[in-house]
Amino acid sequence: MSYNDVWSLARKAWLALTAHYGPAIDRAAEEHGIPLGEWYGWLMAARIFEPDPVSSTRLKIRSAYTALPRLEADLAKGVQLGLLEPAGHGAALPGAGGEYYLTRQGHRAVQHLIDTAYAAMADLRPLPDDDLQRLAGLLWQLVEASLAAPEPPGKWCLRIARHFDPGAGAPVVVRIDQYLSDLKAYRDDAFLAAWRPHGVTGQAWEAFTLLWRGAAATPDELLARLPYRGFGRGDYVDARCRSSSRAAGWRRTRVVFRHRARPGASRGHRGDRGPLFLCGLAAWATRRSTSFGNCSRFRGALLHRDDGRPVGRPVGRPVV
Repeated sequence: MSYNDVWSLARKAWLALTAHYGPAIDRAAEEHGIPLGEWYGWLMAARIFEPDPVSSTRLKIRSAYTALPRLEADLAKGVQLGLLEPAGHGAALPGAGGEYYLTRQGHRAVQHLIDTAYAAMADLRPLPDDDLQRLAGLLWQLVEASLAAPEPPGKWCLRIARHFDPGAGAPVVVRIDQYLSDLKAYRDDAFLAAWRPHGVTGQAWEAFTLLWRGAAATPDELLARLPYRGFGRGDYVDARCRSSSRAAGWRRTRVVFRHRARPGASRGHRGDRGPLFLCGLAAWATRRSTSFGNCSRFRGALLHRDDGRPVGRPVGRPVV
C-alpha cells in the first residue's frame, strides 16, 4: 500500500465505525428536541470552538461547500431550542450572522451526545485487542506526522479537531475514532489549500469537480446532486459560469494535486507539493505501509453485525 492509499482506507474505516454510533447519537439528539440528523455541523462545533464563540462565518471555514444561510439557519435552530445564546447581551439575532455560545442546556446536550457515542464504541471489538492497540498507535503516529508536516496545507481544521481528544485512557476504539476524525480534518485542510489560492468559492470548486468528472452537466443536475448544501438553482448557474471561465487554471491545479510526490516532499521540497493531503506523511507511510492491513480488517469487521446484517448509517451529511 502506498501513502496515497492511506486516506482512502482511513475514510472507509471511519465511515464503517460511525455507522455503529450514528443512530445512537441521532436518538440522543432527539431527546433534546433536535430533529433526526440535524445536530451535525453546529452543535458539536459550538463546543469545539470554545473558548471562542461559534458563528456562521467560523463554521464556513470548515463547511466551505455549504451555503451561509444554511449555517445561519442551523445556529438559529440552536437558539430556538435553548442550546445556544448570543455572545453578550442581545448582541445577535438568530440567523443574523452573529456569534453564539452554548447554554448550560447546550453543554448538557453536547456531553450527552459524546457520552452516547463513546458508550456505543466502548464494547466494540472488531479485532483482537493487540491489533486494535497497534492500529491506534499507528494512526496516532499519522496524526503526529500531520501536525509536524510543513505547510501547505495549514492545520486549522486538524488543530480544532484535536480539541475532542478523549485522552490516552479512553477505550481503544474511541481513540481510533478520534484519530480517524483527525485525519479527516487534515484532509479538509488540504482541500482548502488546493482551491483557495485561486480566488474561488467552495461552492464553485465543488460544482467544477462534478462537471469535470461528468457527474453533472447542468445547474439542475448540480442541485439534485447537492441538495444538502443549501444553494439554489441560480447559485449553480453562477457557479457553472465561474467554472467555465477559470477551467484552464483549475485543470492545472488538478494535475498538480494528483501528482505523486516523492518522499522528499515530507521535508518541504518546493517542487514536490504534490497531493497536499498526506504529503508530509510520505516518508513514514512508505516505511510502514504494510501495517495498515489492520485498518482494512478493522473496516471489514465493522461493516456487518454478528448476525450478518449491515449496521446503521454513518454520522452527518455526506462527506466531500
